[in-house]
Amino acid sequence: MFFSLAGFYIVKNAIQMDRATGVGPVLAATPVRNVEYVLGKWLANTALLSAMVLVIVIGAAGMQIVRGEDRHVQPLVLAAPFLIVTLPSLALASAAAVLFEAVPFLAGGFGNLVFFFAWIGFFAGAAVISRATRRPGSLGVHTLLSEMLRACMRAFPICARTPTTTASA
Repeated sequence: MFFSLAGFYIVKNAIQMDRATGVGPVLAATPVRNVEYVLGKWLANTALLSAMVLVIVIGAAGMQIVRGEDRHVQPLVLAAPFLIVTLPSLALASAAAVLFEAVPFLAGGFGNLVFFFAWIGFFAGAAVISRATRRPGSLGVHTLLSEMLRACMRAFPICARTPTTTASA
């Protein structure tokens, strides 16, 4: 969840950088249509954030080995939560960054504030709807947390006896 917030601010200046470096006028002289340009910016932003996630996955595998948790790394099992939950949210954050830059009144600091509060509202709203309907949310966070709790209870039976974990399960 946090990576989608940080990712937005990391890639938000892509169109502005084209203007500042003089690439914008060069692109305007080419036969690239607006849709192609915006799609290219979105794909580039998503690729950049995906590369950051890849570094985190590799770091997680390294930590697993260094800490001696398990010497047999299962790359697909390790990467699955990142592929299923993190990458789609980063693709949405990349799309939002391009949209916010393309809309003039959202391109500056006001847009940064709007995104921050929209991000908080989106996750808070998803949590409220999930609790009210007693169904897992569409974000996949509930599923990940419940699976982590089950794994914790299997590995450490004391977790099952604490009131805070049993109340939230």
